Amino acid sequence: MSPKQISRKAWGYILFYGAMLSLVAAFGLDRLGWRGESFGPLPFVSAVVCLKLGLFAFWPIISKKGREASTVISEVFPSASRQDLTAKDAKGAKVEQGETKRLSLWSDGDGRIDNALFQSNVPTFVLNHEQRFLDWNAAFDLVFSGATNVRRGAHVSAWFEHLDNFKRVSKRQEKLFGEGILPITDRERATYVSPDYGRMVFTKIMTPIVDRMSGRILGWTVVLNVNSVGKREEFFERLYATLARETRKVRHAAAIDGLFKRYSAHRELLAVHMRQLVGKKRVLELGAGAGLLTKKLLASGAKVTVVEAETELLRKLRDRCAEDAANLRCVRRDFGGLEDLPAERFDAVSLSFSTHRFADLGTTLKDAFKTLRSGGTLVLSGLVPANAAGKPVSVETLFDHLRQGLESAGAYDEQKHQMNHVFERELELASEAAFAPRSLATLAELCRDAGFDVELAQDGHLGGNAALLLAKKP
Repeated sequence: MSPKQISRKAWGYILFYGAMLSLVAAFGLDRLGWRGESFGPLPFVSAVVCLKLGLFAFWPIISKKGREASTVISEVFPSASRQDLTAKDAKGAKVEQGETKRLSLWSDGDGRIDNALFQSNVPTFVLNHEQRFLDWNAAFDLVFSGATNVRRGAHVSAWFEHLDNFKRVSKRQEKLFGEGILPITDRERATYVSPDYGRMVFTKIMTPIVDRMSGRILGWTVVLNVNSVGKREEFFERLYATLARETRKVRHAAAIDGLFKRYSAHRELLAVHMRQLVGKKRVLELGAGAGLLTKKLLASGAKVTVVEAETELLRKLRDRCAEDAANLRCVRRDFGGLEDLPAERFDAVSLSFSTHRFADLGTTLKDAFKTLRSGGTLVLSGLVPANAAGKPVSVETLFDHLRQGLESAGAYDEQKHQMNHVFERELELASEAAFAPRSLATLAELCRDAGFDVELAQDGHLGGNAALLLAKKP
């Protein structure tokens, strides 16, 4: 193994134990009276040198500044990378054994950094103080989503390797971070040959993320201003569509909260869920949305872990449940299989009006079975493909029922703008491949295939547009 392959932490251990051995040797030689010219003070000097080098190697690990920066930056920017996991949650608190296993905790609650600055319309990414990716925006994902090894948690050098001028950029980066005093900002040219848009030229502007309380630099925001694009028209057309979709996500998350709180049929569906979940100490909520059920679960005294793919919905959920944050853990990730869930950890699993969002619901239910303790409860509900009268169910029919409910309550005029925002985004979600309404019989069959005993199956919820099912793990 070459020296470059040995981690800094490993060198610290090697040098520290080397110092200890040198001291033992020095005292041993002294006790034996072997203090001739051939030895002299050499063992003591070796011990001191090794000890100093060991402490230097450990310095980024034991440094209070380094630890605080890591904690704060991890609290602010969400990360779904499995490689970023530690034995602590985003606030530094110890996580119970098996609580998250390989699932990433998600948090962006620290007010010391303004996340609005991150929502720019050009490719932007965020690095921590170790130059590792914490997050990036939709514009960066549009350009570099197919780049090998560019993932959250990876070192920025993985991105450099894809640049056309990678040698100059990486050398400049090494020189910059090797200086004793870092510049406040840095600017340089970066070029990239995109398989979709041809040759792209950026001005890379790097600025520090500063803790407003202490003035410390916690990480870096890197903005890629677009100078030129080979396929300019195609790129900007896709960029504008991407930004419009992100805006719809934000408006959807902002509006769905007030809208469904006023939808009596939805409140009744949540009440049925809650009756099956009351008294459960640990609950896993998949597809938690904006957290209407989450808030009720926390109020009942449960410890809740939520899994949600939509970042904006998670932000809304965290704001709603801020008072109970100590009993809430948020995981941001897609629903394409949850094989990393800890085994036999939870007393209940809930999918509240979300089964139609899971493309492979059968695999999800098998993962839910694994994570439940014996006797654990599964409660799920979601859109059905047709109502009792045989008429097809769609997003349009659901929102027709919602509108009628709001009109009968005299709340439609007040809620119609929120309804339009939510409806627009729900139509978009319904056009995606993952959207899959399932009949009550199909849901029951999938639960049995996963190993559950079905105890209750109901249709007719939300005006005949949704079904609910209760199952138990033997």
